[in-house]
Amino acid sequence: MYRVYQNGDDWDATDANAWMSQGVPRFTSTSARNAAIEDPEEDQLAIVDGVLYRHNGSSWVTFTSGSGATGPTGPAGATGSTGATGPAGAVGATGPSGSGGGSSVHGGGSLAYFTGRYIDGLEVVPDSTSSSGSIVANVIYLTPIEIYRTVSIDAIAVWCATSSGGNMRMGIYASSSTTGLPTTVVKDGGTAANATGAAVQVTFTAISLSPGLYWRAIISDSASQYKYVGSGQRAVSGISAPAATTTYAGSFTYGGTTGALPDLTGVTLGHGGSNSFFVWLRVV
Repeated sequence: MYRVYQNGDDWDATDANAWMSQGVPRFTSTSARNAAIEDPEEDQLAIVDGVLYRHNGSSWVTFTSGSGATGPTGPAGATGSTGATGPAGAVGATGPSGSGGGSSVHGGGSLAYFTGRYIDGLEVVPDSTSSSGSIVANVIYLTPIEIYRTVSIDAIAVWCATSSGGNMRMGIYASSSTTGLPTTVVKDGGTAANATGAAVQVTFTAISLSPGLYWRAIISDSASQYKYVGSGQRAVSGISAPAATTTYAGSFTYGGTTGALPDLTGVTLGHGGSNSFFVWLRVV
C-alpha cells in the first residue's frame, strides 16, 4: 500500500495505477489500517475514520502540517481618508507677557492722561479753598475715580499737612457692577511714612487700569492731617436735600483695620464726614 522509490526505479502504467492514483488509503478503524499496512514506512500516510495519520517511524500519529517561513512584507497600501476631528485638547499654559508699549498721551472724555503727571478724578488742585483735616487712625477712607481710557499707573500719593507720626497705606479697589461700591483690592501699594508739609507716596511696578469706576483707599495708623478738597467737594452718596448748603459725605469709610487692605465685597460702609481727601495716581 505504500512504496518508496529510489533513483533508477522503473515507472510504468501499473505503478501509476497502483500508487499514484489510489492516493492516501482510507480505513474505518485503526485495526483495519494495521492489518492492511503491516510494515509501514516512515512518513507513510493513512486516513482512519476521516482523520489523517502519519507514521513517524515507530508509531502512527495524527498528522500536523508545519508552518512555512514568513514571507516578505508586502507594499504599503494606499492612504485612507482623513478621520473625524478629535475632541479639543486641554488649555495650554499661559504664554509670557508681551513687552510694554511706549509712553503716550491718553485722551478720553473730558480728561487726558499725560505720562509722569498725577490725576485725581475731579482734576481740582489744592488752593486757598482747600483745607487740611485729620483722619481717624486705622480707618479706611475711600474716594471714587472714573477711568476713561486704559491707563497705567505706578504711584499713589497724598499731601500730609501735619504728621502725628506713623505710616499711611494706600491702594485701589474695583467697584461692583450693580451697586458701584468698592469690592476687591486691585492694588495694595503698601505704606510710606507720614511727614509734615510733604507728599506721602507709595510706588510700585506699574499696573494697568481699564475704563471704569475705581475707589482709592487711604489708611493711616496715626491721626495725621491731610489736604482735602474745599469748595465743591464730592458727595459720594448724594446730598441730603437741595439747598445753598447741605450735608453730604465726601468719602466712604471702613473702620478697625490694620495691615494689608481687606476685601470689601458686601461689607457695610460708613460715611466719613464731609472731607474728600486728595489722593493722586501717577500716570506711566
